[in-house]
Amino acid sequence: MNPFVGLGRELRRRGHDVRVLTAEPFRDTVEAEGLDFVPVVSAPRFRRALTDPDLWHPTRGIRAILRLMDRRGLRRLHAALDEAWLPGRTVLVGHMLSFPTRVFEAIHDVPAATVQLAPIAFRTLHLQPRLPPRIDPNRWPRWMRRSFWWAVDRVGVDPLAGPVLHPYLRSHGLAPQRRIFRDWVHSPRRVLGFFPDWFGPPQPDWPEAVRLVGFPLYDGWREPRLDPALEAWLDAGPPPVAVTPGSANRQAPGLLEAAVRATRLLGVRALLVTAYPGQLPPRLPGHVAHVTRAPFRALFPRCAAVIHHGGIGTTAQGLAAGVPQVIVGQSFDQPDNGARLERLGVGRHLTAWDVGRGGLTRELGRLLGDPQVADDVASAAARMADAAGEPALARAADEVEALWTG
Repeated sequence: MNPFVGLGRELRRRGHDVRVLTAEPFRDTVEAEGLDFVPVVSAPRFRRALTDPDLWHPTRGIRAILRLMDRRGLRRLHAALDEAWLPGRTVLVGHMLSFPTRVFEAIHDVPAATVQLAPIAFRTLHLQPRLPPRIDPNRWPRWMRRSFWWAVDRVGVDPLAGPVLHPYLRSHGLAPQRRIFRDWVHSPRRVLGFFPDWFGPPQPDWPEAVRLVGFPLYDGWREPRLDPALEAWLDAGPPPVAVTPGSANRQAPGLLEAAVRATRLLGVRALLVTAYPGQLPPRLPGHVAHVTRAPFRALFPRCAAVIHHGGIGTTAQGLAAGVPQVIVGQSFDQPDNGARLERLGVGRHLTAWDVGRGGLTRELGRLLGDPQVADDVASAAARMADAAGEPALARAADEVEALWTG
């Protein structure tokens, strides 16, 4: 949500009316920025999605996401778009999973942009993403890569998305689509990549409409100030290792327990950041503190390292702070984000299997003690600072305005 709200805030600052269509639990976040809010997913339905046991599974996660997009949900979102649309005055900006945005763009010829938050969203036969749990197609010959992606689409993705999407397309006079996530999800007008080219180098077979704008770094905090109690705890000892399984993850007790154990063995402090205290260890030892939330822009520069799930927003904040990262990522873009940190020399990606075998202690210790890692994270932070003069959200807003004027 944060990149979309951040972009909406920038567009609102420029004098545009902005309406955000999303799930009910994000109402306060949206309205706090002065943006109009339209609920298209109820709070109970959203909670059911977060507690779905498949959500963070390496291969079944996409199935859990697609359960939110049943025919009723697509009709609800389409109706909301229809109500908001002012012909000749509206530009649509949608996530790749916002199928009604693409349909509405097609049937009404509305200027539109698709937002892609991480490089894994773009199919390519060149530099391959790392896939869950730790599949690396870069080692395969080209014919095998092509066959693999064909099988992913025709056997895996299309049978899941097609039964919901195709009747919806037909109801609006559009033909069913094959290989939905290779081509169709991208707007032919504009695709905004919310990451820089040094993190996700553009590949020759990416869509021509792609524009990389950089990491947005908007984290939902108007004033990124630390709570006084947290500030006092940070001041009372050496920089801790921050540990966060992500704002939507309620299924990470194993990661938090392993992080407590690893930091104890390494003799460093730990700060656990999770809004779901039920997944904390029963008793926190003296070297560990817990907060439900904190602004990462203010917290991470005070830390020695960050252990997290591999979400692109947390990854970007770690790069900006100049701290090493350990990603314990299981699904979606998480393993690929971890692989990209490894290529930059600033972090490591581990699976749950690695963590269970003591890998977290070993890799965290190596990152904390390696001078080369310290140099590499400083270089990454410098790259992030160099881009601060031309913020990503401003560049994204320029692209959206260009759609409207052009």
